[in-house]
Amino acid sequence: MNGADEMLKVKEETDRSICIEGLVTICPRNCEKDLSRVQIEFVPNNFASSSFVKNEIKKCVESIEGEIEWMEIIPLRILDCIIKRCVKNFATLMATPEKISIRTFSKSESGKRKSMSIKISFQREINRE
Repeated sequence: MNGADEMLKVKEETDRSICIEGLVTICPRNCEKDLSRVQIEFVPNNFASSSFVKNEIKKCVESIEGEIEWMEIIPLRILDCIIKRCVKNFATLMATPEKISIRTFSKSESGKRKSMSIKISFQREINRE
């Protein structure tokens, strides 16, 4: 992992997916740099367009760049960030994507490799009494 490799870049992108490479985080245990690829697929909803969600995903990944974080937590941090940004922008829980799948592929400077995956489907019921 050298300086040239440590830049976030969108590797591939479709209407409902995005792959970002070059996410660098620091392992809290040994202070080694971890390099990750993040693949996200989603189903947008009526509030947030695909382009809005993709822009928010990019901001969420950028917000983790360079932070001290466990490889295992990266997909959870991204999911948390996406939900918060969508809800904040549209002031409703209905703003989150209907479905989202986040996969990360990470490797450390010492060669440790891990992949994590989160798949979530939002089902909403609003009861007004």
